[in-house]
Amino acid sequence: MALGSGKKIEALEAEVARLNQWIAHLQGTDAMALAGQMEANRAQLADLQRQAAEAIQAAADARADEQAARARLVDNIDQEAMQEAGLYTFNHRLDSAVAYKDALTQAQIRMKDMVRSGHAIEATTQWTVNNSAVQGRKMVKDMSTLMLRAYNAEADSLVRMLRPHTLTGAKGRLDKSAFAIERLGKLMSIRISPDYHRMRCYELELTADYLLKKEQEKEAERARRADLRDQQKAAAEMRAALDKLSKERQHYRNLLAKLSPERDPGAWAQAQAKLAEIDDSIHGVEQRAANIRTGHVYVISNVGAFGPDMVKIGMTRRLDPYDRVVELGDASVPFRFDVHAMVFHEDAVTLENKLHQALAHLKVNRVNPRREFFYATPTQIKDLLTQIAGAHLVEYHEKPEALEWHASGSVARATQPRNQATEEVDAGDALTAIDDATSEDLYSDVDEDPDPTPEAAMLTTRHLT
Repeated sequence: MALGSGKKIEALEAEVARLNQWIAHLQGTDAMALAGQMEANRAQLADLQRQAAEAIQAAADARADEQAARARLVDNIDQEAMQEAGLYTFNHRLDSAVAYKDALTQAQIRMKDMVRSGHAIEATTQWTVNNSAVQGRKMVKDMSTLMLRAYNAEADSLVRMLRPHTLTGAKGRLDKSAFAIERLGKLMSIRISPDYHRMRCYELELTADYLLKKEQEKEAERARRADLRDQQKAAAEMRAALDKLSKERQHYRNLLAKLSPERDPGAWAQAQAKLAEIDDSIHGVEQRAANIRTGHVYVISNVGAFGPDMVKIGMTRRLDPYDRVVELGDASVPFRFDVHAMVFHEDAVTLENKLHQALAHLKVNRVNPRREFFYATPTQIKDLLTQIAGAHLVEYHEKPEALEWHASGSVARATQPRNQATEEVDAGDALTAIDDATSEDLYSDVDEDPDPTPEAAMLTTRHLT
């Protein structure tokens, strides 16, 4: 107890001595010097406050950059998932495949100019070999050329093997190639020029856009030719029907010329009624031939081929619309289609478009709008068709007969599920897809067709170095 009290007293005495020294120091300090010291302390405090405010602002900016980066990452993940699901988004909007080809040609010209001018690769020239600066520059030039050739070989291979849905993985692989060259050439500060790398990525984007646009134009041309064939068949059927009706009309006119309403009133009236019926039929066919929008809208399904919850909604101008359904059920599908509804309308084109727009969220092929299949049951289509078609819908069959399918002893199979990537993207799965796309088996889907398409081969920038 006493010992503790003694130590405390000693500590207090030391504190008193220190305070006395400080008082003596203040009494001996000039007032102006003291004021200057206080002002310096204030300036130091203000500087510390300014640094703290800057640190707080920097932290806020860093958080904003992080949020923006996360948003870009989500966009990239969304785009990757969409491309994996077949929903490709054009990177550069141009009008036609020819425009994309011209843009590719201009891009390749600019890349060749960068190679010739030495702006495709960066390297330091402050090297000597055997005390010779000339030999040192030659060594750096040779190494730069070798690395540029390796980079271009990788880029050309990516262009040749590119498919629209592999674009993200191809760009990632090209990024890795540029990084590997920079790492290997670190001693000489050799790296691919960022501008040149951006041009080669731009080339990949244009190539993917070109391939997809070209395929879309081919598909549109195929659909146009199919529509033209259907119209030609419809016109031929109408001409044949008019010829047949004209012959029948002439037959009954000849018959009426031989009959007398007084002697054979019953036969004469029957022939007159038949002649009026033929005239009405001829008028109807002529009207249909004149109005290209007149036709039948059909709702069909194929349980054996596509399952119970998928239908096709189309339009035909054929006089007998069931001929068109029979053509659709040819050798390309295992079973014939079942007809649920066949609606005749004076503006069948508009009716078909309204149905397609109402079912756009259920479309099976969201890339090609000419593929008229929808994830829906015949019962769901009936309610919609009743609402849109109204009184034109005379008869509807909800249950498909599927005679060939049942007779073949087939069993019920679930329809291919919709790709949920278009509605909800899981970040983990999407990142896994990105990793898979940039792995060594990036081009596993090309093994079935090892020879690149002539169009893609023509896009390759050759002998850049």
